[in-house]
Amino acid sequence: MTDERRRIDVLLDQVADQALRDRIAAEITQITGKKKWGLNFEEHLPEGIRIPKARVRRGVRAQLRDGSDPRYWEVKRVVGGVAQLHHDGETREVPTGDLVVARVFDEPVYPGFTPLGSIERGGDKPHHLVIEGENFHALETLRYTHEGKVDLIYIDPPYNTGAGDWIYNDRYVGDADAYRHSKWLSFMQKRLELARHLLAPTGVIIVAIDDNEHHRLRVLLDEVFGEQNFLGNVVWQGGRKNNVKFIADTHDYMLFFAKDKALLSTGDAWKESRPGYDELLQAGLDAWEESGHDAAAATALLRNWRRALPADHPARAERGLNMYDQVDGHPKHAGKVYSTGDLRNPFPRPNLQYDIPHPVDGKPVKMHPNGWIWSRERMMQAIEDGIVVFAPDSTGSARQKRFLEAGSQQSVAPVFTQDRSKATRSLAAILGTNDFPFPKDVDVIARWVNIATGGQPSAVVLDFFAGTGTTAHAVLQLNATDGGHRQSIVVTNNEVGQKAATALTKAGHAAGDPEWEAEGVFEKVTLPRIQTVVTGTRRDGSKLTDPVMDADGKKIASGIPGAIGYDENVTFLKLDYLDRDDIAADDAFRQIATLLWVKAGGRGPVIAERAEAFAVPEGANYAVLFSVAEWAPFVELVNSRPEIETVYVVSDSETTYGPIVRAMRPEVSSFRLYENYLSNFEINVGGR
Repeated sequence: MTDERRRIDVLLDQVADQALRDRIAAEITQITGKKKWGLNFEEHLPEGIRIPKARVRRGVRAQLRDGSDPRYWEVKRVVGGVAQLHHDGETREVPTGDLVVARVFDEPVYPGFTPLGSIERGGDKPHHLVIEGENFHALETLRYTHEGKVDLIYIDPPYNTGAGDWIYNDRYVGDADAYRHSKWLSFMQKRLELARHLLAPTGVIIVAIDDNEHHRLRVLLDEVFGEQNFLGNVVWQGGRKNNVKFIADTHDYMLFFAKDKALLSTGDAWKESRPGYDELLQAGLDAWEESGHDAAAATALLRNWRRALPADHPARAERGLNMYDQVDGHPKHAGKVYSTGDLRNPFPRPNLQYDIPHPVDGKPVKMHPNGWIWSRERMMQAIEDGIVVFAPDSTGSARQKRFLEAGSQQSVAPVFTQDRSKATRSLAAILGTNDFPFPKDVDVIARWVNIATGGQPSAVVLDFFAGTGTTAHAVLQLNATDGGHRQSIVVTNNEVGQKAATALTKAGHAAGDPEWEAEGVFEKVTLPRIQTVVTGTRRDGSKLTDPVMDADGKKIASGIPGAIGYDENVTFLKLDYLDRDDIAADDAFRQIATLLWVKAGGRGPVIAERAEAFAVPEGANYAVLFSVAEWAPFVELVNSRPEIETVYVVSDSETTYGPIVRAMRPEVSSFRLYENYLSNFEINVGGR
């Protein structure tokens, strides 16, 4: 290594530019100083994003639109539609029409959200947020709004199979790229470091992956989250292949890490309800009510409900569950589901041989020669408590009721099986098309969200590789199942698949064109999917079908999406990039208005426009003071409204801001605009 470094030093001496020589030397020191057995990869800086709709003007960075030059040029001036560009001492002039504005990561950006529409069916529940945008900058934005507030992050990043399944710096990465693993790790590291800041102290991250990058990802997660915070590695067996030569690769993994395992360990152990138990219990109660409190009729309804379930549903197929097929009518157990079991003793017990009178004819019921399992006293108490079931007359015997217990829990197994083809069929049924062939399974994601958040009904769940929106759908389903008010935040770009991109390019289209954007995953899948499952109606006006309904049109399985939709609020947003000078001059409130609403919890109305003095709308949980001269009536109003939890004060003076904050209720969270906003994105550059 010493000789090698000397050769490098000799070569470095030939670099004339001192600043460039110092930068190269620093990179060499960083690379050669890394652990021999640790993670060793190039960071591949700069990584960036193109913004096709942004205006090419002085001071921005730009790339050639045709992709022939990957460098990021600084625009020095624009005259007559021609931009003068500069990069590392080189200057050139290019028509602005041949350029596209680009943002380089690790430089400050000033983001805002542009609303794309909303659905409001959930009353005062927080809005689910569906964000279109580059996920690195979206994570930086969420660090402003949600640092330390996210209970669970679930991501399903590109698996880097070598089949061009992901884009790095606007290029599809295929197996011919010798640096594809290094690029993928660099790509993931930047995002994971930001994600860690978003997790609550007891937060958990789940990362889905396959064999292509599993081993590298585990080491990267160890470095970002700390190997002491590793929780487990779950295997998802998703199907079978019979045409393989060696071992069938039909499984994926989910790696689990805690923000702080020691702190998480002070809470309850992770458990889950046994599959089908809770649904069967609820079905019994529903049948009891629908029958008018007639046990025989309720039992018939329960059996009809079970027959209508899919053959592989746990309540129908699970051994040990399908025997529970009766609904009790005894006052102490009304509506409970039970099966019956023997009361006979397995061994001869003369002292347990006694007569039990039948409740109808008074004659002794038939007794097994071995005798009963209980003493006479316990038997009489069980009869009084409604635990014993008798035959129609004394010629039959007696049996005991075995009730299905509520909240039956089991430990979480590290391996599970779920056929992936079901998810593909489900998404196709929702959209009416099959434009995305490999979505994740809603039931699987809902299950793990529930486990990893300990069933917390108000959990905040983030997915910044949202793809088709399965995580948002899973949270909607969980809320419908247990009445929770969880909030999902999902981020996806509007990426176009490689095949479609090739066809669009041949047709003369480019990113930013309407024809191109219409083929992106957000526009074509994510947005219509969430709109459809929440409203129950597709874009073409057709209704979803409810697979399991009762006589009144009510969903028996409450989590199944259908024509009645979900009672939830959803807001669709686009991540935009703002000008620092406009913000500092107080000319961009409208552009950051939705961002402030998100930071305040995403509930109630948005304060979308400036007011002369202040804005404290009815139904809002936050307020904005625009004129510090009006601070006294503003503070009085805020203090009289206990639902106001967050306040923004537009002030360029800390001296003015301080007394206003001290005059408010101590539980109110206060932020100064626009200093708090600007400093956040200047200090937290690159996830540091």
